[in-house]
Amino acid sequence: DIDSTPNNSDGTPTEDDEDSTLVSPADLGTIGDFVWHDLDGDGLFDAGEPALSNITVTLTHPDGTTETTLTDATGHYLFENLPAGNYVVTVGPGPGDKELTTPGSYNVVLSAGEDDLVNDFGFAPLPIDLELSKTSNAPNPIYVGSEFVYTLSLVNKGPGIATGVVVADQLPGELQYI
Repeated sequence: DIDSTPNNSDGTPTEDDEDSTLVSPADLGTIGDFVWHDLDGDGLFDAGEPALSNITVTLTHPDGTTETTLTDATGHYLFENLPAGNYVVTVGPGPGDKELTTPGSYNVVLSAGEDDLVNDFGFAPLPIDLELSKTSNAPNPIYVGSEFVYTLSLVNKGPGIATGVVVADQLPGELQYI
């Protein structure tokens, strides 16, 4: 019923501010699972892809309140002792050089006593965008014995960090290094 005077509880069980619900441990469920480094960026966990630890995961309860946890050393997270209801699981930012390959949040309709352990989040390396240009100060035409310089420029337009990049240029057979 509608309370004409909200928050006027006097401890009397008949007062409409007094209400209780008995929830047994068997009625409580869990939500959780895994956060990993999605090496191939396909959004699916593959054997050999490593776990990501210390990633923040937030659970929004049916009443709008939230709780957070961090993934453990094996990439797992778990929210326990949850009554049935509609929840939202959201992953926080991953490592600075990675982007999500899965949805960033999941809506979970948890039934009484259900363990919903399928809410995975994958992070892949940010893509790199390398641009290579080659210029020359060669005169036109080029005479026998002329000297000129080739300049190679490599630019990473990101957003990922390019590491281990090797650039090699073959000198045409009729030219020689001086």
